[in-house]
Amino acid sequence: MKSGRLMITSTLICLHIGSAASGEAIPLVRRSASVAPPFIHRLPADVATPQFLQRTTGGRRHHAKKLQPLVWPAALSRLSAKPTQAEQEQQTKAPDASFEPISSTDAESPALRPFVILAVLTLVYLSNQWSRTLLYYLVDFNDSVSESLGPPTEAARRLINIDLGFDEKQYSFIASFGFTIFFSAAGFFAGGQVDKMSRRVATGLPALGWAAMTALQAGAQSFGQLFGLRVGQGVFMAFTTPAAYALLADIFPANQRATANSFYVSAVYLGQALASLSILLNEQLGWRAVTSIVAAFAATSGILSLLLVTDPRDATAGSQMARTIDEDKAGQGREEGERREVGVLGTWVDQRRVVGEVLSSDVVKLVILASVVRIAAGLSIGVWKGPLYRACFPDSMAAFSVLNAGIVGAVGAGSSLLGGALADRLAEKDESIRAWIPAVGSFLAAPLWMGVCLADSFELSAFLLLLEYLAAECWFGPTVAILQSNTPSQYRGTAQGLFQFSNLLSNTLPVLLGSLMTSFALKDVVAWGVAAAYMVSGGLFVALGQRIKAATAAPGGGRVDANITDATM
Repeated sequence: MKSGRLMITSTLICLHIGSAASGEAIPLVRRSASVAPPFIHRLPADVATPQFLQRTTGGRRHHAKKLQPLVWPAALSRLSAKPTQAEQEQQTKAPDASFEPISSTDAESPALRPFVILAVLTLVYLSNQWSRTLLYYLVDFNDSVSESLGPPTEAARRLINIDLGFDEKQYSFIASFGFTIFFSAAGFFAGGQVDKMSRRVATGLPALGWAAMTALQAGAQSFGQLFGLRVGQGVFMAFTTPAAYALLADIFPANQRATANSFYVSAVYLGQALASLSILLNEQLGWRAVTSIVAAFAATSGILSLLLVTDPRDATAGSQMARTIDEDKAGQGREEGERREVGVLGTWVDQRRVVGEVLSSDVVKLVILASVVRIAAGLSIGVWKGPLYRACFPDSMAAFSVLNAGIVGAVGAGSSLLGGALADRLAEKDESIRAWIPAVGSFLAAPLWMGVCLADSFELSAFLLLLEYLAAECWFGPTVAILQSNTPSQYRGTAQGLFQFSNLLSNTLPVLLGSLMTSFALKDVVAWGVAAAYMVSGGLFVALGQRIKAATAAPGGGRVDANITDATM
């Protein structure tokens, strides 16, 4: 039966390939249900290439190999032959009424469209991070600093922990584990859904959702209300990165992905920089007004995403490209409603099997494990950096707000972009370079962070913080590029969801550090805990680099997507 399907598919392609002689897109069309074969697509002029055949057969190489000898010779002969006068006349005629034209805008998309999408996605992610990390800069657990703010009403206006009445342990829970447990669980679900739905919708609508949750936080009257709204915020935010990374992997070729990913992740640092600068706004407006401003920004980013982001899959949805399609069931004795998977969406695929296939790669497992430890270090810094500086340098908080914003926003983002660009440039000769870059960054960051925490002066601590961000933040773009390159394209949303779900483990470190602060000094706990995480993650990235080198050196080794044509806009 499978051979029959392949013969039918190849015959259809050969019959229509002749219209590609002019170099235009080939508008294969779908007949009405009573007369149509089911697998009709709008195909580009180079449809008969082996890469396209592999994609069309759902990434099944043995199917593609069967199709290739049937289609390729016929395609070459039709492409090289001059069209007859009858064929030229036929091409200019309007389609028959029994045909339903299938449109696609992919080929007509301007060259700058991927960069516009990247910019908007980055804006949405910036909003995500600003909304998420704002809480870190609205608390103070130093009693002397709180008293210096004046009357209790003034302290409550500026400090959310004073207003709502929660302590360090509650803060460490709500800022990390309590938020991420729902964020990660929702991310696992979101990853599978992103593989099936429009990435434009999966980016824009959740942004409006967390904007609403953030706005409601501005009116919270208790720790319980704040916690519930943080949970809702995390659930909506869970859709952001799986949708964005899957979309970026489709619109940028493999040799540009680390750079694109690094530009996108620069929003983490810019969002945290804005959160740090919010200290200045907080002094003038209070935490409730500042939270409302952040919510308005989030809503704006969501609307822009819905208006400006385009998903190449949306344009092909009408033609059933990359979707499960009904096969002709007449006389074939198959069960009613049987479907087969075609293309990159992976619709109707059993999620458990997909997860198993993604995790079958040793490289992917090492990527996730190394990232869990590396993210634990970063989260601990994010959660405890503000309280650390308030405790160690209480008279320098205004200067810290500005310097930290500059360090995080400029140096952090610059390090991320530099790491991605280096990875894309050097990985052409050695793919394992993508793992060595974060390994070196982690090893350098460990002693620098120790210096940040133990420095005697604010100036020295801030200078070491600058060097720490420069060394540490080069890791994310190359790491995600490894994950994308070793995951089948139709499962990239699921892979990113797994990556996000693993963050749940990362959040145990900030909570553990918070519990230790009842017995040890804050600066000692944060210094040693984060430095240890950096060293462990560096070792795991070294192991990842060795595994990649071994895989690429083995016969038939290489990236999963090495033989899969990248989708472009």
